[in-house]
Amino acid sequence: MKTICLITLFVFLLAAAISAADSPIDKGSAIVGGSAFLSIESAEGSSLTTVSIMPTFGYFVSPGLMLGGTVSLLSMSTSGASATAFGIGPEMRYYFNANKIDQYIKGSMYPFLGGFISFVGESGGDDNITQFGAVVGFNQMMSEQLSTEFQFRIFRSLQKSYGYDFNTTTLYFGVGITGFLY
Repeated sequence: MKTICLITLFVFLLAAAISAADSPIDKGSAIVGGSAFLSIESAEGSSLTTVSIMPTFGYFVSPGLMLGGTVSLLSMSTSGASATAFGIGPEMRYYFNANKIDQYIKGSMYPFLGGFISFVGESGGDDNITQFGAVVGFNQMMSEQLSTEFQFRIFRSLQKSYGYDFNTTTLYFGVGITGFLY
């Protein structure tokens, strides 16, 4: 019963904070979205294909500044082997045009720049991967609360696998849908 009361209180407080915002990237707004990525890497005659799905959530603590997190599901395959991995980590973004009041939100564009850290574990294996990097992109508003998101992510992966250390740098391009709650 105590847990239900705390969850109900949290939902009401979040709803009150969100309803105080005047624009999608104003203080008190929240985002919920997700992007899909495809990466194909090749080296020395072999290739690695990675498909990633990354739901993102966040809260605007000031106009344009979003603090949140990302969950990632990765499916990796190479000739003869495949693996699935799951990751989670914090993400921070700064959206530009935060001081510009746009009467017509539909059609507006909100470019952003940010950084993230993700901690990834491979299912069925003892691999531990730490990723950190930058994200740059924009949200193109399709309605007052729904946007198409385009983003580039460049990140460094530090992987420990079977006693060996692997360090790689990867560039992803992703497309997704984001909902703004304000």
